[in-house]
Amino acid sequence: SANRQSSAPVRNGRGVSFVEHLASALEHVPVAQFLVDDDGNVSFLNRAARDLFQRLSSKLGFGADALQSRGAALLAEYIPELRSHSGRVERKVELDGEVVDIIVSPISDGDGNSVGRLHVWTLATEAARLAERFTDFEGQLKSISANKSEEHTSELQSLAYLVCRLLL
Repeated sequence: SANRQSSAPVRNGRGVSFVEHLASALEHVPVAQFLVDDDGNVSFLNRAARDLFQRLSSKLGFGADALQSRGAALLAEYIPELRSHSGRVERKVELDGEVVDIIVSPISDGDGNSVGRLHVWTLATEAARLAERFTDFEGQLKSISANKSEEHTSELQSLAYLVCRLLL
């Protein structure tokens, strides 16, 4: 039909297709991202993902090379929802002192058919440590304010809120 788009890649003035440009951009994003097709094969692993899996390889028991060659089945221990869940998955995983935030989002083609999942892994160890410290700080403030006037309590709570907002 006349409304169907050509299957030829769209190229910019320098001869680079949109897909090539997108792959290049994803390669340099400072967040670990990788694509897993519906058969469980890892079809793309960006530089940040390769670096993160290298850093975590002793804790995971595998690195980026094993993930690419053996597929996403290696992740089932850490993200068991992948076995039966086809929607978006978010979880926090603790690996021997490291905290990783994981988001897995389904990817569909233009017709709405599933083509795989995008995994985004973020090392969140420092953020988790800060959150824990601020929870402790908030508890200490509440303890101190228990012996103070209502006005003083409100000021301490406002101060704790501002400190948390500034640092997180």
